[in-house]
Amino acid sequence: MKLSLKIFNGLLALLLSGNVIAQTPVADTTTKSQLGGGFELNFIHSYLWRGAYFGADNVSQPVFWLTYNDFSFNVSGNFNLINKTTNYDGYSRKSNWDELDLELDYEHEFKKYTVFGKALCYLYAYQPLVPPTAELNMRVERKLQCCHWSVFTDEVFDVWNHWGGLWSETGILNDRKLGHQWEMNWENALCYGSKVFNEAYYEIPIRGVNLVSSRLELQKNVKYGYYKLYGEYNWFIDQRLEKYLHQHYSYNFQVVFGKEF
Repeated sequence: MKLSLKIFNGLLALLLSGNVIAQTPVADTTTKSQLGGGFELNFIHSYLWRGAYFGADNVSQPVFWLTYNDFSFNVSGNFNLINKTTNYDGYSRKSNWDELDLELDYEHEFKKYTVFGKALCYLYAYQPLVPPTAELNMRVERKLQCCHWSVFTDEVFDVWNHWGGLWSETGILNDRKLGHQWEMNWENALCYGSKVFNEAYYEIPIRGVNLVSSRLELQKNVKYGYYKLYGEYNWFIDQRLEKYLHQHYSYNFQVVFGKEF
């Protein structure tokens, strides 16, 4: 645990340090207003959220969005694809659709940094035992001058039903093009959960670095859109959480088709 906290703090210091050798992008002096949007359809092996399994296996979480300049508005939901595997305890009625998410995003690049801001609202249909909640999220990335690597921190604050809950990720990522059609994003992070967060979502009142997460996304661009292959592996490093959950790791994969316009 002490080693994990040292690594966590070291990555955060690297992100914020002014002495990191970084790329200096050419300033764009033009401002263009641009309206756009898109959608993604997917098949997901398991409903995996911040390392923990929720709901049913075999789900789809389609996303639709509109963008204007640095802002975007997203609407997504959760659909259980195989009824017989869904745990209906606490449901007011059986339904394949049980969640609606609303999200307002902001993204902006300046000098050596990319800043992301999000406001999210989670609504759970037909689940009276699961109250709605909301989050504010801020993420900062800083590119390094070495093989497309960046360092990042991603801070999520619960601002509704679990006020004071914090989920924090600090790590490194590699984002690059692989030829003309393929793109890759590989992200590795130490993930910290506050006492309020872990009690609300893991049902154990502890704080600490919960897990190490590795996420790989491959995207192929085609004439009519793009395909993605996504894989995620999480290794629980807090022995208290590992013992309580009776699991050492969690994993997931998904196949995605999307299109932007």
